[in-house]
Amino acid sequence: MKIVEKYKCDVCGTEYKDRKDATECENGHKKAKKIIKQVHQPHNLNMSGYPLKIEVEMSDGTKLMYKRG
Repeated sequence: MKIVEKYKCDVCGTEYKDRKDATECENGHKKAKKIIKQVHQPHNLNMSGYPLKIEVEMSDGTKLMYKRG
């Protein structure tokens, strides 16, 4: 019987044989830092109440707009 040791990225869940590779994967992911803006539709058009778009600032300072699909 063999003991198999794996390392898993806490962000995306990818498994690696090498700890260094898993650490690089984790550190390579950009994370949302804060929501800058939310775009909503009137209640009669979107009864769910969820925003149509959000603009976020990422951990590296980049600003991105995400649109609900």
